[in-house]
Amino acid sequence: MLNKKVYVFMAVILLGLALWSAANKMWTIALMEVVIAAIFWHQLLNYPSDESVKRLEYVKHLPNPPSKVVRQYRLKHPELSLTDAIADLKGAPPLKDGKFVPPSPKKKTQG
Repeated sequence: MLNKKVYVFMAVILLGLALWSAANKMWTIALMEVVIAAIFWHQLLNYPSDESVKRLEYVKHLPNPPSKVVRQYRLKHPELSLTDAIADLKGAPPLKDGKFVPPSPKKKTQG
């Protein structure tokens, strides 16, 4: 997975090249560059949020659920990203006001 800035940079560069190619009547190349820029833009839109990544990092020591289970869970909850769905299935605490707040460690009581 690349950095968000790389996706934006590549999409802008490819769109600039597509404009230049279209100005020079190289239509096939221009169309190809627009399609590749759209792929980069699509990747950027599906990039997980920093908070989702923090949730997944919190439970990274647990085994990943099977892909079939993840697919079924995402069908029931289409609003979730893949990262959020996996974090939910692994038992990560939910986001509070859009922020990830790990639970505080429980104090051991003597008994």
